[in-house]
Amino acid sequence: MAQAATPTFSLVGTTLTISSATSGGTIYYTTDGTIPTVSSSSIANGGTITVGKGEVVRAFEVAGGFTNSAIASLATSAYSTLNEAEAGTGLGFETNDPTRTTSNKTQIAGTNIGTKFIG
Repeated sequence: MAQAATPTFSLVGTTLTISSATSGGTIYYTTDGTIPTVSSSSIANGGTITVGKGEVVRAFEVAGGFTNSAIASLATSAYSTLNEAEAGTGLGFETNDPTRTTSNKTQIAGTNIGTKFIG
């Protein structure tokens, strides 16, 4: 049996979207850094949750016809976001430089690097 795809994260402000390339599954997650289980909080694939700074989100997907996915992790802090997923490691930075108001995101060989400037 094939393994479900490892979830990926998309963080905009405090809204975190958790998605997987395996459709129709349920994503189980924690926001305190503990390993999620099927008893943890859950959302549909592509669902959103609200996160705060200093949280560690861990998530995996359960989908019919697949073994459970690997666990993905996202750690937030006051100044940066570290995203570890199957395809690579993403690193995002935020700064409150008032002269910058746009967001930049780059993907390099499976590694997501994003910069968000907030004013």
